[in-house]
Amino acid sequence: MKKITWIWLCAISMLLSSHFAAHAQSVDDTTLQTSVSTKSANTIIASPATQVGRMAGTPLASGTPGLVLDPTTDTPMAIAYNPIDDLYYAATGGNTGRPIQCHDATTGALISSSPVGVDQRGIWWNPNTMQTEANGFGSGGVYTITSSGTCPDGSTLLFAANQPDSQSGGDYDYDNDEIIYFDESAPGVYRVDRATNTTIGTTIITATPAGTNYAEMSIGYTGVTGFEYALFDVVTNSVHLYDLAGAFQATVTISETIRASNSRFLFSYENDLAWVLNGTNNWTSHTIFSFAVGDAPVITCPADIMINTEPGVCTAVSNFAGTATDT
Repeated sequence: MKKITWIWLCAISMLLSSHFAAHAQSVDDTTLQTSVSTKSANTIIASPATQVGRMAGTPLASGTPGLVLDPTTDTPMAIAYNPIDDLYYAATGGNTGRPIQCHDATTGALISSSPVGVDQRGIWWNPNTMQTEANGFGSGGVYTITSSGTCPDGSTLLFAANQPDSQSGGDYDYDNDEIIYFDESAPGVYRVDRATNTTIGTTIITATPAGTNYAEMSIGYTGVTGFEYALFDVVTNSVHLYDLAGAFQATVTISETIRASNSRFLFSYENDLAWVLNGTNNWTSHTIFSFAVGDAPVITCPADIMINTEPGVCTAVSNFAGTATDT
């Protein structure tokens, strides 16, 4: 997610004459609602922001390499990013005993590798429900990925399977609440209403460059206006970007060759990054857009809040919601 640091200007005036200003918080560069709890005169806890809301961005000619994840399994499938705990979840497939591998999003270090009871194909973060979801092989369906801590270790079935191919790996269009898949036979983007699990239809892709061969069981949703759908061309090692109408818009070359075996999968778009599994079995991230803030952020704060405490009590709790916007 594109991030920008703002200084919160909200302050609470207490009857005890304890005044404070909020510390700097890192929030998403999209419209958001943040809940803040003041537990003492100098502590603010802000809930994690979501990434809902399409952004303006310009595709780069070539992707910029970034973080690398080193999975320990031989059947990687896709990547999801958990912004609450700042973790990457790497899905694996082959059978229902295969794990989801949990990686630190700063260092890439492997934290855990636990089976979740799903033969995974696609995986994504749902910012509308604030949870990780995945689709499985064949009739496996769509699942919520659960955890007893911060890393995945279980799953709960959400919907029966509704995908164009038994091997299809899905992604989530969080702006339109749709689960999407690439349907090579159309060819196009197969769209499913996440609320009802009903098929919306297939958006046919057009103006595809000649000679293209997509990793057809993978697709990414970028959230970038005019370049929403991302597919990976294994011939030119590049990301092809399409708009919501299915029209081809841009190519971004990636400095990695996708792993030859199982190359029908092995591509994801998560956390504003394109992910490709390379020939040495590493997930490599690439920045493929440049983003620019079009205007200054605006924050709306509540009026001063007066709090009475019992005699001898020096702390109080006050809850309020501040709204921050930026476009």
